Amino acid sequence: WSEKIQKHDFQEMVMFLQHLPTQRWTHQELEMVLSRAYMWHTMFDSSPSHLAS
Repeated sequence: WSEKIQKHDFQEMVMFLQHLPTQRWTHQELEMVLSRAYMWHTMFDSSPSHLAS
């Protein structure tokens, strides 16, 4: 989706991200996304200072 997102302006990008075309995802793809989200959550949850400006 990177190519599509890069071509959109901000509003189109937000609309696209709110309605991702995930209807054809397999269980394996969903498992990969969830495992990466969990990994990032555990890595950054204990270090909130990375969000400080």
